Amino acid sequence: MSDLQQEFDELERAVRETIGLLEEVEGQKYWLIMFRRALLSIEAKELAGATSVLSCFGGEATFSDLRLEQSFKENESLHVRNLNLRLDRLRSKMFESAKRIASRTLW
Repeated sequence: MSDLQQEFDELERAVRETIGLLEEVEGQKYWLIMFRRALLSIEAKELAGATSVLSCFGGEATFSDLRLEQSFKENESLHVRNLNLRLDRLRSKMFESAKRIASRTLW
């Protein structure tokens, strides 16, 4: 398996996990749409999938800024903290994989 293929596989796993996480909480319809759309291109091993993921990062009010605590009650703080830790880990994995693909060093 090539490095590029492996990177697309890693990106696909991270995007799928992120979609699963976002489905657990309410109010994240926009990001679900964005990542489901990107996933189609990622599954086809198209550069557009990686660039779609990257377009969700950076700037104000982007996926980089998303915190899930807004969707939960105060008495669920440990659950919220765990969700946000998972989100942070997945966000980093997605960004790094997408960046490696988009940099075209693997092409």
